[in-house]
Amino acid sequence: MRTQVVLTLFTAALATNLAYGYLDPGPSHLIIQFFVAMVAGSSFFFKRIFLYVKGRFSSKTTPPTAEKADGQKSKKGPRKAA
Repeated sequence: MRTQVVLTLFTAALATNLAYGYLDPGPSHLIIQFFVAMVAGSSFFFKRIFLYVKGRFSSKTTPPTAEKADGQKSKKGPRKAA
């Protein structure tokens, strides 16, 4: 059923005569703006997906420990209650 509808619409689109019409500058700019916005929006969308996937598969390293100037590690322990 679905293929018959698609085939019918495709045949109807090919069987029509040429339509000579006038396109105002307003609607044409609206169409151009639509495509520019679609490209810009999809680029941000796919960039976010790419960064999410990249973050999920990147190796998780621990940050280096803080060292004093003389090479000894910092001895910060848990805070004592006052």
